[in-house]
Amino acid sequence: MKTARLTESAAPGKDPGKDPGKDNAPLLEVRDLSVTYRTGRAASWRRPDTPVVDRVSFDIRPGETLGLVGESGSGKSTIGRTILRLIDPVSGTITFDGREVTAFGRSTPLSYRRDVQAVFQDPASSLNPRHIVRDAITGPLRRHGRGSRREREEAAAEAFHMVGLNPALLTRYPLELSGGQRQRVAIARAIALRPRLVICDEAVSALDVSTQSQIVNLLADLQESTGVSFLFITHDLRLVRHISQRVAVLQHGRLVEFADTEQLFRTTQQPYTRRLLAAIPATDPEGREHRRARRAAHRKAPGTT
Repeated sequence: MKTARLTESAAPGKDPGKDPGKDNAPLLEVRDLSVTYRTGRAASWRRPDTPVVDRVSFDIRPGETLGLVGESGSGKSTIGRTILRLIDPVSGTITFDGREVTAFGRSTPLSYRRDVQAVFQDPASSLNPRHIVRDAITGPLRRHGRGSRREREEAAAEAFHMVGLNPALLTRYPLELSGGQRQRVAIARAIALRPRLVICDEAVSALDVSTQSQIVNLLADLQESTGVSFLFITHDLRLVRHISQRVAVLQHGRLVEFADTEQLFRTTQQPYTRRLLAAIPATDPEGREHRRARRAAHRKAPGTT
């Protein structure tokens, strides 16, 4: 399915067409994943362990974007970090391209680190302020044994072209760039290794609306040109509708809905999802009237308060 271009005033929707990953085996499979945070010694009124993710299952196909949505504290980022092996699950399995990730043990193969990359919310915290931004891209290439120094610098320039940045900016320091430019650098670093899956954890939430649109369109273009898959973690369903082919909805660490994007937006009967949809801000008068009607219908629906 071709992902729609996102503009500030355009009505949401996707171009019709067949999902290219529909008939493919999943690239990533998450089955019954549970994650618990240790909170230290328990007081009489508090449990020693806090469950954050509870038996969550989903999959991502090659060349697909899966939107993972929910309110703050729902467990979205925890799932992303568990896939990246930054957090260990207490139960469940993660399988990537037929390999069980949860069976890797304490040492993660470099091939998995290369194939699964991440873009986080705040690029300023993940870019070394003492190094020029070229180092942020050539460093991982060197770690994975990619080419000579000159070849790595050429690869960095190519990655900058792919994300719409002038290679002249490669010698700048992160603080000399705007927030949108720094996020493009973070994306360039992620795609320079030609990964198969990129986890975008609230990758645009810290940006203004116009820059969000540009970054979302950039991700769609990169997917079309490289075939990379995305796990797009966000609380903003407006963005999810434009970039994702399918959506997984989390509430308090549990998966409450998993559906094709358009199906979810048009026919969902899940009360929590309906509340999330009703919270999407409308940018045009007609959209605001539609939103008011939808909120009124939600308040009248059985089982709502």
